[in-house]
Amino acid sequence: MLTASPGNNTCPSGGALDNAWCSFVRTPATAGHWQLAIACPTGNDSNAVGIRAHDGTPGSGGTELNVYYDSYAAYGRNRNNPVRPYTHFPWVTRGCAAASNDFDADDDGVLGGPGADFSLISRTGSFSFSHTGSLDDVWANATLASFTGRDAAADYGIWQLGLSVRQRQNSDDRNYLVYSMTDADPTLPGPAPASFAQPDANAYRVYLSTDAIDDAGGVPTAPVKPYVEQFVSFVGGSGAGPNPPVAGQASGFAVTITVRNPTSRPISFSAPSHLVRSLVPSGGLVAFQGVAGTTPGVTVVAQPAIGGTGFITWNPGTIAAGGFASIVYGVSVTPALTPQTISVTGTAGALFQGSKRARSPPGSTKPATPPSRAPATPSGRCARSRPRPRS
Repeated sequence: MLTASPGNNTCPSGGALDNAWCSFVRTPATAGHWQLAIACPTGNDSNAVGIRAHDGTPGSGGTELNVYYDSYAAYGRNRNNPVRPYTHFPWVTRGCAAASNDFDADDDGVLGGPGADFSLISRTGSFSFSHTGSLDDVWANATLASFTGRDAAADYGIWQLGLSVRQRQNSDDRNYLVYSMTDADPTLPGPAPASFAQPDANAYRVYLSTDAIDDAGGVPTAPVKPYVEQFVSFVGGSGAGPNPPVAGQASGFAVTITVRNPTSRPISFSAPSHLVRSLVPSGGLVAFQGVAGTTPGVTVVAQPAIGGTGFITWNPGTIAAGGFASIVYGVSVTPALTPQTISVTGTAGALFQGSKRARSPPGSTKPATPPSRAPATPSGRCARSRPRPRS
């Protein structure tokens, strides 16, 4: 435990605590996810702190040590600061839609509007969403429209959150709120947000800026994190069947899943728990037709029988910095009705119907606390589907 004694305004490493950086140094530092807990056991007032972590180089040089909260955090503005803007970065790893949640943003007594504004931009920039804040002492849950399409789920990864906190309604111009971003899928365990207990089961990690913000003239800069893409395409050619599919006739489609590593370090997968799984759903409408190909280094661990259903489990191995690993497999789709929309991959609400689990770069390990949250487990990508239009 690292302690800054109250009342004396002194940092253990020297210097003042008020409006200055206080360094807590650990050498050597064990690789992995570290947890920061801040307690004010006798405090009865508000106290705002800034957080950063680095390897001795506070700017963009050296090794980047990303900081995130899991699953919600407090934001606010102090006196004499009309609008306090923040730019942070949610890591969206699953689902078809999401929820932007805030508590106690308060009405704005100066501008006649809400106490906060929120904006979200997806990794590719093709999806954006904005909303205003909650009223006094209540949660507001803004559900984002689906950021995936029928044929592609490709906008996972680091998003950008813009948040502006304004003055509250009464004469005290300070204002504080709580924010979280969660999966909006109702089949996942727990509502969003579930409670004030950390971590919320549905939450995405939200990252702070990289060290580049500490450079001269630095601006908030997104960290770089791995992400997964999933596509469905008609195979075409002789024997592929009609497109769009016709009731009672089989049509062939290819499912492509890609794990991308845009970071500067390799990420490693390993059996039995650090693998990728994709589901061919049961129900008689979709059938597995074999693995068509993989990128070098990929190992197929398990797959259904031809014509069957179940999981394709594969090991991407080690994905180099800036690299990717992919698998392509075939399915046949045979509609029973006209019209009909058929999911040809696992649904987003089933945590084990399409998931990957890998060590976060650079090969970090689980912390002792909390054991169920630190390793990255993007899971439940949005199901890809094939529609059958009316005749």
